[in-house]
Amino acid sequence: MRNLLVKNHLKSMRIKLLLFTLSIMFFVSCDENSRADCATVLCAAQSLSIELVNAEGTNLIANETYSLENIVVSKEDIQVNESGNNMGQTIIIIIIISGTEGDNVYQVVLNDSETDTLVLDLQKNSPGSECCSPPFTIKKATYNGAELEIIRPESQMEKIVVVK
Repeated sequence: MRNLLVKNHLKSMRIKLLLFTLSIMFFVSCDENSRADCATVLCAAQSLSIELVNAEGTNLIANETYSLENIVVSKEDIQVNESGNNMGQTIIIIIIISGTEGDNVYQVVLNDSETDTLVLDLQKNSPGSECCSPPFTIKKATYNGAELEIIRPESQMEKIVVVK
């Protein structure tokens, strides 16, 4: 019961943070004659997709080894994934804007008895011509100590594939 209350509280906080971010973005938008100070602009969060597969390449969420509804990804006790999303049987996490350069450690709770560790080595991007370019580049991703390839498709979010 406590676990459910914590999940609901974290989901409520995440929704409030998203609404706050969108409100700030609306109010600080500017026309071409008045350049915004990018340091004062809050931008939408950056996302990463995690696909869990077995050695044969079978998706472990699609074959119901794990359930998206039960998976919780957190950083410093703040949930950063959307429970129960169905984006091609992948876990979608938000790379919190308040992240820091260097190693950022995420706990991936897959079920009551299995918790994994994801470490993202982030590099802060310098602002380009837009205020809301991605805030970080993921330099390296490790999952339970194993280094993973970061898949960077042109028009989609970055992705890692974890073999369990």
